[in-house]
Amino acid sequence: MRGQVSFEPSAQPSAPDFIGQKLVLEGVVVDEPRWNDDKLYEFFITDVHLDGKKLDGLVKVKTLSSGVFEGQTVRVAGKLGRALGKARAQIWYADVTVQQT
Repeated sequence: MRGQVSFEPSAQPSAPDFIGQKLVLEGVVVDEPRWNDDKLYEFFITDVHLDGKKLDGLVKVKTLSSGVFEGQTVRVAGKLGRALGKARAQIWYADVTVQQT
């Protein structure tokens, strides 16, 4: 098998499978949230769940409100779109709720 690579498709769905849909996702905030140049508060979530089912990958979240910190579990509602960089999907102008742990 020298010089050959094969990929097994993941049995788990990933966020890009739901591009264009309005969703409610739950996940854990990773990295330090920040304000971007468009005056949107942005952060990434991992351990993403949709209707109790885990999704592969990171999701980038952009919202108008702050108060979200690294390590918090959040519920994010909005329309999922494509993203560039380390997250392959993102939600703009998301409604974000911090979940009590």
